[in-house]
Amino acid sequence: MHVWIIVAVVVILGLIIFLGWPHKIDATRKKIYSSLIHHKVRICVISDLHANTFGENNERMSRIVNKHRPDLIVYPGDLFTPGANNQNGIVLMHALQQYPQVYITGNHDERLNEEELQNLFIQMRKLGVHILQDNSEIIHINGQALEVIGLTDGGKENDKTFEEVDSLCVSPEYRILLSHRPHYIDFYEQLPVNLIISGHAHGGQWVIPFTHQGIFAPQQGLFPKYTHGIKNLDGRLLYISRGLATGNKFFVRLFNNPEIGFIDLLPMRKKG
Repeated sequence: MHVWIIVAVVVILGLIIFLGWPHKIDATRKKIYSSLIHHKVRICVISDLHANTFGENNERMSRIVNKHRPDLIVYPGDLFTPGANNQNGIVLMHALQQYPQVYITGNHDERLNEEELQNLFIQMRKLGVHILQDNSEIIHINGQALEVIGLTDGGKENDKTFEEVDSLCVSPEYRILLSHRPHYIDFYEQLPVNLIISGHAHGGQWVIPFTHQGIFAPQQGLFPKYTHGIKNLDGRLLYISRGLATGNKFFVRLFNNPEIGFIDLLPMRKKG
């Protein structure tokens, strides 16, 4: 009798893992309307790759990106990680070289030794990638100007100040802040930006089946609130990518497919 109980438990656990194991990369689409947007811009968000590969030369990822034809690709941190083959991230950027690309560091990127990180920066710049480290750039796409601000990782408690970010805002254009961690809510609610793009939470790692509720996220603990999608922060929008990896090769994703996100910035709809 006990043997059959053990067999049943093993079978049930096996089914849970098989059904919940990531079988594909989700391509999610969001629309944002703003009076500051006059020409449509499609932004692709690739977060938390952690030097992983999805197909040879990350072909599965580049195929999805090319299908959706973005105008801009942003990497809100943790493209790389210590002790891994970080050329996988460079290979992906090379495959997507026809698109403007903007990169910021996350906590895993900043754990690399300085020499390796600087070498990766050199390779990215040769590919035309914009690297933002506590600075901003105005990027023109489809006749639309966007001010993109990129922050280095602020740590668990956030070492940035309102004044530091405010000093980087130099134009009246639509402002996008790239900041790796999503849980700085009180801080984000103060900032003079329109859209914040982050990652880091990995979608909550394991997701409760038939819900969107993740189990755990760094700095947020159990049943975290800020793991995916768009949140309204007192008029500012926070977009959180579920990302592509887990940050720990021994901790799998469950009921939580890897994600490449696409955000369409659109002019306000005309009334009537």
